[in-house]
Amino acid sequence: MTARPARISALWFGVQAVWSAILGVFLQSRVGELAPGNDVRVYAWIAAGGALVAAAVQLAAGFASDRRMARTGNRLPFYRAGIAATDAWCKQQKG
Repeated sequence: MTARPARISALWFGVQAVWSAILGVFLQSRVGELAPGNDVRVYAWIAAGGALVAAAVQLAAGFASDRRMARTGNRLPFYRAGIAATDAWCKQQKG
């Protein structure tokens, strides 16, 4: 099965839209509740820490994906794992 770039782009656009809503709205309001008066600084630390973790994970996953691509010729297992992890997280959040 060959993945079509437009479909993959649409999938990740949706994932990014969800994460943007979580970071842009929910996290800011929650930090405001938990750290009144210091909420901007706390949010900045959380957002920066999340960005660092995201960068590290993307580098590690990219390296592993490139190695797999060289051996087997496809990256589909990485796409499936990412989709499954996102789906599981969303279901866990829903309750």
